[in-house]
Amino acid sequence: MATRCHGYLFLTTEDMNFLERQEGVDLCTNVIDKNLRRALGGNLRARAIVKDLEIDNLRLQKKNIDRAWRNVSLLNSLGVYTQDIRTENFMNCRVIDFGSSWTEPHAILDKADEIDTDEASVQRLSDCVLFDEMAEQEGIETTKKTPTSQHNLRPRKKAWWLD
Repeated sequence: MATRCHGYLFLTTEDMNFLERQEGVDLCTNVIDKNLRRALGGNLRARAIVKDLEIDNLRLQKKNIDRAWRNVSLLNSLGVYTQDIRTENFMNCRVIDFGSSWTEPHAILDKADEIDTDEASVQRLSDCVLFDEMAEQEGIETTKKTPTSQHNLRPRKKAWWLD
């Protein structure tokens, strides 16, 4: 399903400075909202996720695309929505990047359920839509049956919570 994750480590100030200055990485510590700041006790140091090292022996292709879909579908059934389905976010048919993921319960999805159930549905099905787009861009034919064929998904638009 996903690469095994063991937890995280706090980056030192030196590590953070190196990543920002030398590597051009934006750690986005300035976008943490005040409630999260308070919950973190003011500790805004970036964290590095510690995962098993993967070597991609199974680039996504026609013979394994259904396996990759089953892994994404399983994550979705557990309430994990990666929101960033791209070829480079898979190794050995498993999702390896959860940087944009949403998990349920989720404040936006909960609010969407109350306000606009169609919008909540679209967000929950976004991995499916993105998976189809990824397979098409890669020229990989797939036999998988996705929920998109059962739902009238409108094109992505600016979400109501970003207004």
